[in-house]
Amino acid sequence: MKKLIVFTFLLFGFEAFAAGNEVGNGGDVVICTASDENKTYTILDYYERKEDQFKIEEFDIEDEYQVALKAINKLEKIAPRLHEKYTRDLKNFRLKVKFKKGQEFRDIKDSFHVSVGKNCEIKQVAHQRKNMLSKDTEVFMNKDLYEKLSAFQKGMLITHEIIYEHFIYFGEITSKKVRLFNRYLYSEDIKSHKSRDFNKIGESLGIPLY
Repeated sequence: MKKLIVFTFLLFGFEAFAAGNEVGNGGDVVICTASDENKTYTILDYYERKEDQFKIEEFDIEDEYQVALKAINKLEKIAPRLHEKYTRDLKNFRLKVKFKKGQEFRDIKDSFHVSVGKNCEIKQVAHQRKNMLSKDTEVFMNKDLYEKLSAFQKGMLITHEIIYEHFIYFGEITSKKVRLFNRYLYSEDIKSHKSRDFNKIGESLGIPLY
């Protein structure tokens, strides 16, 4: 019996605690159905926006990469090194992302979200992992779900993946802190913050943001 318990932990615990991100982490979309013809598609980061104090600033921009860049640019004065890193990561993101059409992604149990509405379901839209041979980060994107998102939602998904890769480096194995920090990037609050305010956010997350 004891051997069985140990084996079960090793088998099912491996995905959550795997180092180096070879198994994968990802982003989620919440699909809510008001009727057969009316469905909304929202990334989990945005869907959870009422769970913290941040007020999201939405950008009326048609290109998702410009949406992501505008959010990242909020870091320029309060965290210049992180701004430089995320700007560079955004430029490289197009090379990392691989779109898959007509595919159902497996669920990566790393969100640890509390709940979604009764008429809603969560689907995996992005799967990020290290290539086992090259050790480069790859981001697989469910093209069918991605195309259902607005440009703003797509941009927020892109920054989610950029932040996740960064946080994985510091040992994060769930997307909870990633989603919160992503909302912070898109918030009204960050525009009035100074470096000391930003540092407090990093301290509360337990991530050495630089």
